[in-house]
Amino acid sequence: MLLHCHFIWRVWSDIVNWWNLSWVIPGSVEELLQWWSSIRHKFQVKEIWKVVPLAMMWSVWKLRNECLFKEANLDFAELTKLVKVRVALWAKSILKELKHAVHDIVSNLKQVCYCV
Repeated sequence: MLLHCHFIWRVWSDIVNWWNLSWVIPGSVEELLQWWSSIRHKFQVKEIWKVVPLAMMWSVWKLRNECLFKEANLDFAELTKLVKVRVALWAKSILKELKHAVHDIVSNLKQVCYCV
């Protein structure tokens, strides 16, 4: 469910594309985390990068529960945006020196990564 559902795969692909990367779906969550940790970035960008799989999996799990227990509908764009906002919020809570606004991180990640 966290990787191989077609809907979730689309969200993962959009999130990876947000970072200007391409990828092939890993066979397991363990392989995903190994691949994720192998990507090299400068320190502050790496700290933001490390938050992404956590925000994605948390968001998928929460949406799954909302669909099961509250009859929520799947919305690709909404889930993608929610993951990006969570990444920005969580990164800002970890990196106190990250002065960019959440909106800037979500809408212009490439420029934020260049500046940190």
